[in-house]
Amino acid sequence: MKIEYFGHSCFRMTDNEGFRIVTDPYPEDVGFCMPKIQADLVTISHNHYDHNAIEKIAGKYVAANKPGRYSVAGHSFEGIKCWHDPLEGRLRGPSVAFKYKLDGLDVCHLGDLGENFSPENAARFGHVDVLFIPVGGVFTIDAKAAKQYADAIGAKVVIPMHYWTPGCTLNIDRVNEFTKRLRGEYTVEKPDGEYEVPDLSALEQPLVVILERITRI
Repeated sequence: MKIEYFGHSCFRMTDNEGFRIVTDPYPEDVGFCMPKIQADLVTISHNHYDHNAIEKIAGKYVAANKPGRYSVAGHSFEGIKCWHDPLEGRLRGPSVAFKYKLDGLDVCHLGDLGENFSPENAARFGHVDVLFIPVGGVFTIDAKAAKQYADAIGAKVVIPMHYWTPGCTLNIDRVNEFTKRLRGEYTVEKPDGEYEVPDLSALEQPLVVILERITRI
């Protein structure tokens, strides 16, 4: 599976059959420009402006933004209801985590998860091989809670998202607030450009993969 990062919480995953999933496209108001890209499936975790810029997607695609079980072109995925804040949505409403099956891997994008950590909250996501997790705090879980969720979920590949990078207009934390909590329990990788998920059975310990934002296609 190939992963491309376009900034904020937006990724494109492409499996060995060429099926493409894009998550949470965003507009220029975030502080940088997302290129227009193609997808077969677009998942929107919630309808805030920085996660639902569907106009950034070109061509023919299916969009999903609600909890439930779906199938698109023979690919199954699931939306799992979450809350955008610790008060069961009273501050920011609901959010949806999406879980996909790609190349035999269980992949989960947590959207703008804002719920306090508990083992029960983490258990909802089941088995996960590749985890996309917000770490920037303020509008989502912060670095401390993200580490707790990552440990409890137990994915072999953890990819941080929704953190401050140069140009970002959101007052959220940098990714190093998350990585400094890893304490040697994860191997940190910083690949350039697109990322190919490795053979997970060959890993000696789980990975935290910090991706560079792709600015043009």
